[in-house]
Amino acid sequence: MRSYFLKRWIKFQASRIKGQSQLILDKPVSFWIPWLMILPALIVVALFTIYPAIITIDRSGNYLEDPRFNINQMVQNFGAVYERVADDVFFQTGMRNSVIYALLSLPLTLIIAILISSAIAHVYKQIARGFWQTIFFLPYLTNSVAIAMSFAYLFQTSGGIINSILGDQIQWLDSGDAQGFKAFWVILIEGIWRNLAFNVLLFTTSMLSVDKNNYKAASIDGAGTVKQFFTITMPSIQKTTNLLITLGIIGGLKVFPLALFNNNPSLANLNGGATMMTYITGKVRAGGVSDFADSAAASVIMFALGLAFTIVLRGGYGRLLRLISWRLEQNVYNKVSAWKKTAKVQN
Repeated sequence: MRSYFLKRWIKFQASRIKGQSQLILDKPVSFWIPWLMILPALIVVALFTIYPAIITIDRSGNYLEDPRFNINQMVQNFGAVYERVADDVFFQTGMRNSVIYALLSLPLTLIIAILISSAIAHVYKQIARGFWQTIFFLPYLTNSVAIAMSFAYLFQTSGGIINSILGDQIQWLDSGDAQGFKAFWVILIEGIWRNLAFNVLLFTTSMLSVDKNNYKAASIDGAGTVKQFFTITMPSIQKTTNLLITLGIIGGLKVFPLALFNNNPSLANLNGGATMMTYITGKVRAGGVSDFADSAAASVIMFALGLAFTIVLRGGYGRLLRLISWRLEQNVYNKVSAWKKTAKVQN
């Protein structure tokens, strides 16, 4: 008897709490309350993102000692500053290296990370899978300066391991050629190695979350491993891929190989290792009024490039996946149509 009343009381309390929670969820909220909740975040964004961006755009054109605001003079200054920056050999090399780095490092890093993550995801024993995840994640835990110093030693002109293997004395990081490509290859290889661990971690986690029933159904339908990879795995990890594409583009244009050149942007610029970030840093360290204007103009150009790259590459990847999906649907439709025609002929 007691147990009966206890059960009824528990059910009553559960229904009452559920009803109260529904009333709380359905209760109308004033318009200003959500804005009040996100106000601290908006203040932080305004102070540390929007305001510095406005100041940077202003400084990229207003570089005169005269503090008075003159819109006509400011417009003329914009043209003069951006023209001077565009004609600078170090900026041209830095922009070239940053753009090529973003275009090459992103697909190479993603492809290698996807292959490694796919191999780890197919490891059945959880202990072994965790071991390999830890091994490939170690570079992400290593200090970036230590990684850069290791690569500087590997590509050292005299006594470097790479030159010892090649049997040559290639001046990778001290060629003296401001427009050469030797330093760029070191920057590219070091960047791929440094960013690989984070991509492997996210891809592995995303692949392990894919429903295994999809693979079983595809196997029953006769789809092979490669076809399952492109029709199930890749569409399932599209959000993760989009995130890494965005981060890769931003990180590619912001590549900053200063540790490879003893923390000296001048050495990077003089030896073909200039990037947009080393150019900006060098101008800021110079400390002149016109140097600040040049660094601000280069920052605006870098932001515009990053925005354009993000829109184009993310949109292109989405269209590619939709094209693959459409082609697969067409193949299925054609097979079904052919089967129906064969069935009609046989009947």
